[in-house]
Amino acid sequence: NHDQVGNRAMGERLINLAGPDKARLAVLLTILSPFTPLLFMGEEIGEESPFLFFIQTEDAEFAKAVHCGRLKEFNRFKWGSGTPDPSKPDTFQKSRIKWENAGDRRAKGFLSLYEKLIEMRKHFVLRNREQFHCTMDINRVLKMRYGDELLILASLSGREVDIPVSEEKWRIEFDTSREEFGGRAEHVGISGGKYRMSPFAGAVFVNRAAAFP
Repeated sequence: NHDQVGNRAMGERLINLAGPDKARLAVLLTILSPFTPLLFMGEEIGEESPFLFFIQTEDAEFAKAVHCGRLKEFNRFKWGSGTPDPSKPDTFQKSRIKWENAGDRRAKGFLSLYEKLIEMRKHFVLRNREQFHCTMDINRVLKMRYGDELLILASLSGREVDIPVSEEKWRIEFDTSREEFGGRAEHVGISGGKYRMSPFAGAVFVNRAAAFP
């Protein structure tokens, strides 16, 4: 939420710090977790503008105190150099979402991913939260299951890995590294009882017997 972004010295978003591949993986883990997800404005279109700490006040002394306080706070972490003045109009303007970019291919890819994940959450996660099970394998792939209906694989590895998946039981629903979501990977589905995971990617599988549009 805004506390994780706006309270940083330079207001960097996750996508600026980790890159788009890890950002897509992070949102998969967030929305498909059994807990209440917090989504920050602009993430759904891959916004890269910072969200800086800003204030509006006519009290010059208060504005100065706020700025000095933030410089002092961040200097303890060696983050203070160049910290924007919260009372300057330019600080607010830099924090605005660039809606003019919402129609480009990259933004549409992120939005499509968010829509897909929310659809999966509504259909599977909300009614199966008590059947949630999570493990981590030796390949640094997180395996999340909701009963016998939904299987989620999240690769925290920086290399491709092959993960055993039963083709008879599961069908691939989507993968965050696909081109439609802004990724670059080409996928052939489950082959020989294994699914190839791209680095820092997430894949969602639905039980073939489960009812899903």
